[in-house]
Amino acid sequence: MAEVQDTQGTQLRRNGTVVAKVRSIGPVGIGRALRDVTTLSDTVHVHKKNMADIPEIAVELFYDPEEAMHQQIIQDDALGAVLPWQILLEQGNSPGEFIEFSACYVINAEIQNMEVDGDMVLSFSLKPQALPVGLYEGVIGTLP
Repeated sequence: MAEVQDTQGTQLRRNGTVVAKVRSIGPVGIGRALRDVTTLSDTVHVHKKNMADIPEIAVELFYDPEEAMHQQIIQDDALGAVLPWQILLEQGNSPGEFIEFSACYVINAEIQNMEVDGDMVLSFSLKPQALPVGLYEGVIGTLP
């Protein structure tokens, strides 16, 4: 297995514990569709915003069968566990900014048969069940 170095960069945390060997984290955002509420007496179309929807967040790890957290993520998918997750954006040695989800399902966890730089890849998605702290209304929070 290729050596993966820890960096001062972005971290993914599951229930407060750092997930090792993260290869990529997909975009995080909030979607909000519009619905047509026009009535016959309206002179123009009238719309209202639907409830917020948080798309799935795709994650890839360099899979290590000896890494207990990687095994736990696979088990989270199988059991339907709902746990807090956090994406920490480090800034050197100072506290970074973060995006935190109080509750996420792990879905579609699979070990891909392909190898990337000699490593197997564990891919999965996080499906948030609540609005993220620090991201709603376009503001990223700062760790206390």
